[in-house]
Amino acid sequence: MGGALNSQVVRFALIGVANTLIDFGIFHLLANELTQPFFFANIVSTSTALIFSFIMNSRFTFKNQVTRQNLVKFFVVTLSALWLLQPLVIAIILPLISLFGNFLSAESQLLIAKVVATGASLVWNFVLYKFYVYK
Repeated sequence: MGGALNSQVVRFALIGVANTLIDFGIFHLLANELTQPFFFANIVSTSTALIFSFIMNSRFTFKNQVTRQNLVKFFVVTLSALWLLQPLVIAIILPLISLFGNFLSAESQLLIAKVVATGASLVWNFVLYKFYVYK
C-alpha cells in the first residue's frame, strides 16, 4: 500500500474507532439497559455515529469538500450499511451464535453479532467512500 493510502486507512480506522464507541455505547444503552428492540436500537445508535462520521471522514480521512452531492452519496452508502447490512448480519449471526454459544448470555451474543455486523459495514463503507463518494 502506498503512503497516501496507508495514511488514509489509518485516519479512517481512528475515526472508525470513535464511531464504534459512539455506536456501541448508544446501542448498549438502548438494547440492554432500556430493553428496546435491537433494530430500533441499531437505527438510533448508527444514526448518531453517522453524523460524526460524515463530518470527520469528509474533513480528515478523504480531505474533501463537504458538498451536497457528497452528503447524499455518503448517506446512501452509510445508511445502506447501517440500516440494511448490519441488521441483516445481526439476524443471520444471532442464531448461529446461539447454536455454539449456549454458555453466553443473550447480551453477549447480541454484542458479538453487532461486532461482526460492524466489521462487514466497515469494509463496505471504506471501499464505497473511496471509489464512489469521494472519488
